[in-house]
Amino acid sequence: MPKLHRITGILVLTLMFAAIAVSSAHAADNKAAFGTIDIEKVFNNCDKTKQLSQELAAYRDQLSLKLDTRKINRLLTNEEFNQLADLQTKQNPSAADRARVQELLDMSRLREIELQGLQQKPNLTESDKARLNELQDQITKTQSIMQADAAKYQAELEKKNVDMQKEVLDSIAQATASVAKEKGLSMVFSKSLGQIQFIVYSSADITDDVIKNLNKK
Repeated sequence: MPKLHRITGILVLTLMFAAIAVSSAHAADNKAAFGTIDIEKVFNNCDKTKQLSQELAAYRDQLSLKLDTRKINRLLTNEEFNQLADLQTKQNPSAADRARVQELLDMSRLREIELQGLQQKPNLTESDKARLNELQDQITKTQSIMQADAAKYQAELEKKNVDMQKEVLDSIAQATASVAKEKGLSMVFSKSLGQIQFIVYSSADITDDVIKNLNKK
């Protein structure tokens, strides 16, 4: 199972659990009862992480495929390519849609053949030179668009990754509060911060209980 990058989210939540008291109406005789949690273990073993990780991977593959498709069809104009991409990802395309997709793919293939022919032709006419320049200009435009798209897609992936992690971490916070209240704990501490182990032993570790709480939903 691919892991989500932990950027600052894990650290923020770790600090939060190390500092925030989880109130409990069931704390016996108003005495403080403390528990611990291994946040990283919870993060890696909850079903939501696995689900969102798979969604992120699928989204990354979708963007990668779009870049590859544009590279393969580099001689289509931006308008033509956008139409191709929209039709290829359209739900329940019509016969006309499928025909247009094939038309655009054929157009791309024929332009590649035309380009190759012009590049290999020994004596180009003025018309040939103009057409060759036109095709080469289109390749340059496509390369420029691909660079911009790659940067945009990377930013989208990073944002989606952060949003997904926040969703998981918010769920962990809610589940931890729920388990803590059930067990009468007034405060829950994180066992570690990154590689630093703060708490070596605890008789009230709720890590597995939080995982069960998260995965039962």
